[in-house]
Amino acid sequence: MRERTARASNPIEMPDLSKLESLEAALRRSVLSDSFAEAQSFLSDYVVEFERLLDTAPGPRDAQEIFRRMISLLDSTHAFAEATRHYACSELAQVQALRHYQTNAGALHIRGDA
Repeated sequence: MRERTARASNPIEMPDLSKLESLEAALRRSVLSDSFAEAQSFLSDYVVEFERLLDTAPGPRDAQEIFRRMISLLDSTHAFAEATRHYACSELAQVQALRHYQTNAGALHIRGDA
């Protein structure tokens, strides 16, 4: 009986999230700096740590918190990656529009030499 009481009085320890937090920060930094190959590597490490934490989570609330963190991270990095992609597409469209002027300027230059 005494052993049971001692166990019940010990608080359930939250899993150590420091490695997960470190990987979250690294993943966000790599996405913000357009280092998508590096981000993919960090994401792989993040998934491994995420699964480890889920396996060791002491209760459903802890597991829910870990899921909430993951969803928040994926939502924010996905949104930033999409914004970066749209920005790159608009930049490419501007470059392609300028290509028309380069072709016409080249034609004018050739005619002027003749």
